[in-house]
Amino acid sequence: MNVSKRKMKKKFVDQHVLATIYKLQADWKRTEAIIEHSVEPSQGSIIEREIALAKYMFMLHQARERNIRAR
Repeated sequence: MNVSKRKMKKKFVDQHVLATIYKLQADWKRTEAIIEHSVEPSQGSIIEREIALAKYMFMLHQARERNIRAR
């Protein structure tokens, strides 16, 4: 019983990690598009893009550590 609960919890956490990765990827691409279409992007926009990229890369690393694969 305990093993089953552990597997269910891992599956739930893995799904949450994947959902977070997809959300962060969308945020990063959105900020990237805004900057690309800006004539003169503000410093705040550039920092926001770098933060979004860092969060996305961190979650990708976490997924690799947990051996999570998107299907």
